[in-house]
Amino acid sequence: MIVARVVLAGFALVLFLRATCGVGTVRPRGKKVIPLLESVIRDSVSFHNTSVACWGRYTVTVNGGNWRHGMVNLHTGDELDTSYSVWLDSRTVFYCRLLDRLCVKPYGRDLYVLDPSTGIPYVHSSNLFRYDNSSVGASSSGRYVFELNEGQVHVTETTTGFDMGRLTLQWPEGDTVELPIGTGDYGRSCAASWKYLFTWNRRGDVFVHDLEGRYVTRFRLPVDGPGYTLSWCGGMLWAAEDADADELGGIGTWYGYRLKGLE
Repeated sequence: MIVARVVLAGFALVLFLRATCGVGTVRPRGKKVIPLLESVIRDSVSFHNTSVACWGRYTVTVNGGNWRHGMVNLHTGDELDTSYSVWLDSRTVFYCRLLDRLCVKPYGRDLYVLDPSTGIPYVHSSNLFRYDNSSVGASSSGRYVFELNEGQVHVTETTTGFDMGRLTLQWPEGDTVELPIGTGDYGRSCAASWKYLFTWNRRGDVFVHDLEGRYVTRFRLPVDGPGYTLSWCGGMLWAAEDADADELGGIGTWYGYRLKGLE
């Protein structure tokens, strides 16, 4: 067992890396979680809604499906404030405090950052990610990113690209990796808070692990959204009903939920 120590927002995190282990079996903790709808944003994009992040007073959304029609939308409350064309087929947006920039993980393996005055993206790190079509979670400071693939979560330091190792998500006895995580987009998408990792499946079942990969609980999120939209922002877990539009654009709706019972 390899042990890597990561500090996330002042919290000392020990990652138990199970590079060669199979799926663990643990007793579920039995936390009862009730998602309470707190925020709704109607988001105009081309093609697909993919991710939401918080940046100062803004709630930031991005879209994917066609790099020629990439957008970054800045919302104040539920109202659109500013929209940038970025020419990125985005999968994830998050704020990195150390860089003081919005960061975007598009289709591909490079990390982009945005100039906040112009919205122009540029490559910060080439080949930072392992998978083209993943949607990553980010720590509360944005310093670390969590990239899910087939039950393995790779942890990478954002600013340096340093490989912190990987976690193997554990499940209660009787579950399998294939069932909880799901397939397709759902098997390559995760969200992260300061304390938890979130994955989900096509039915809207959300699975919660701590930052050592240990299973915590599960609950149902009442949103029929595509896998990439699972996001954490402003103390809420988000997902979207997809615009599923063409280059002319359409409206997707983001829903932000407070998770009662998951402190």
